[in-house]
Amino acid sequence: MAKPSLLLVDSDTKSLRVLEVSLKKAGYNVTCAMNGFDGLQKVETSVPDLIIADTQLPELNGFEFVARLKQNPEWAAIPFIFLASESDVEDKIRGLELGIEDYLTKPFYIKEIVTRVKILLQKRQRESFEQNKRESRTKFAGQLADMAVVDLIQTIEVSRKSGAIHFVNPEGTNATLYFRGGKIIDAELGRLTGEFAVYRLLIWNEGEFEVEFKTVRRKDVIELSSQGLLMEGMRQLDEFRELSAKLPPFEAIVSIPRPLEPRLRELKPQELDLIQTALDEATVQQIIDQSPQTDLDTAQALLSLLERGYLIVG
Repeated sequence: MAKPSLLLVDSDTKSLRVLEVSLKKAGYNVTCAMNGFDGLQKVETSVPDLIIADTQLPELNGFEFVARLKQNPEWAAIPFIFLASESDVEDKIRGLELGIEDYLTKPFYIKEIVTRVKILLQKRQRESFEQNKRESRTKFAGQLADMAVVDLIQTIEVSRKSGAIHFVNPEGTNATLYFRGGKIIDAELGRLTGEFAVYRLLIWNEGEFEVEFKTVRRKDVIELSSQGLLMEGMRQLDEFRELSAKLPPFEAIVSIPRPLEPRLRELKPQELDLIQTALDEATVQQIIDQSPQTDLDTAQALLSLLERGYLIVG
C-alpha cells in the first residue's frame, strides 16, 4: 500500500524541517512549501492526502490558501490542519468556517501532531470506504457493447429492485428505462414513451448506460411483464430486420412527389406523420427515428408509401 502523502506549508524553515523529518519517520511521504502560492502549485502537481499549514504565510496567508483550495471541487475534501503561533479564538472560528478539520497552537509536541494526522487520515479513509460502498450499492455503469439492453432488463428483473437505467448512444441521444420491483414500468426515448421506447432501445448496440437504484414515483405505463416485453420486442425486431431488407438504404433521401395534395385524404394518420417528416426531404433513418410509432409499424407504413408512390427515393 502506498504511503499517505502530506503537504507542509510554513515560512519558518526550522519548524518546517522538524515537521518534515518527524513525519517522514512516522511513515509519510512529505512535500514542503514556503508560502501559499507555492503550496497551490504543489497541490496542482500532486494532490496530497492531507495538508498542514501555518496561518501566517507570506504573499498568500493560510486562510486565503484554504479558501482557494475549497473553491476547487477536486481539492475541497483534502483534510487540513492549521498551525498558529498564538491561540486566537477568532482565528479558530474563521478556520472552522472555512472547513478546517484541526487547529494546533505552536509550540506543540511532535507526537501530538503525528497522532492528529493519523486520526484524520483514518477518518477520511473510512468516509471514502463508506461512500464507495453506498455508490456500489446504488449505481453501476458500463457499455452496451459489453452488456446488451436485453441482459440489463433481465438482470433488473432478477434483482427485484427499483430505479432507472439511463442510456446515451454515440450520437448523443438519451433514453431512460424506469423499473419498480424488477419490472419495467415506463420508458422514454426521444418522442417515444412506454413500450415503443423499449422496442426502439433494443436496437441499440453501442453507447453507455448507468443503472441507478432508487425509489421511483412514476405511473405504471407498461402493463406487460419484463419477459413479455422482451418477447414482443424481439419479435418486432426480427420482423423489422426483414422489412429493412426491402427498404432503401437507411442513408437514402426520401422526398414527396409533386403535386401530392389531392391524394393526402387517402392516407392513414400514421402515414401522414411520415409524409410530414419527409416534406423537407429526410433519410430513411431520420424518418424512422422521428416517427412516434414503433420501428416495425414505421417500416411497414414507409414501405407501403414507397410502393404506392406517395414517397420517392432521391
